[in-house]
Amino acid sequence: MQIGTRELVIGVAIAGVVAGGFTVRRCMRPKLSDRDQVAADTRSLASEIVRGRASKVGARLAPELTWRGMARDELIDNLRAGTFFWRDGSAQLSRLEVTVTGPDASSTGDYLLRFRRSGDAPLETHGGLFELTWHKQGGRWRVTRADRIELPRQN
Repeated sequence: MQIGTRELVIGVAIAGVVAGGFTVRRCMRPKLSDRDQVAADTRSLASEIVRGRASKVGARLAPELTWRGMARDELIDNLRAGTFFWRDGSAQLSRLEVTVTGPDASSTGDYLLRFRRSGDAPLETHGGLFELTWHKQGGRWRVTRADRIELPRQN
């Protein structure tokens, strides 16, 4: 199969429109400050956890992270298995505070997690405190420590 000139021109034009749109979008969105980026990443992390998006959560965790004796990859596997059957999930963060010192940051606050384990199970509500330590690696913020996270308690 040979590509003709017309198909090549159309393909290049489509690629140009897509690349141009991406460039315009990036220019119109101002870059966030480190503090605002860590706050946004903290909120996104909570949302990704409740949606069971283990690979997206993993992308925000530093390779050296351990939590309660679990290595990063084990934590991701447990998240994947534990949230597979969650329904009607939501996560809310309150009193979010972010501190940035050079390439290191911390985010602290309260969380409220709601989900249903299966279709007709009662809605569970859990809450607690969290403190995440972040480090900027390769231009991206990644969680290096998770401390003071209380075990979820049923409210």
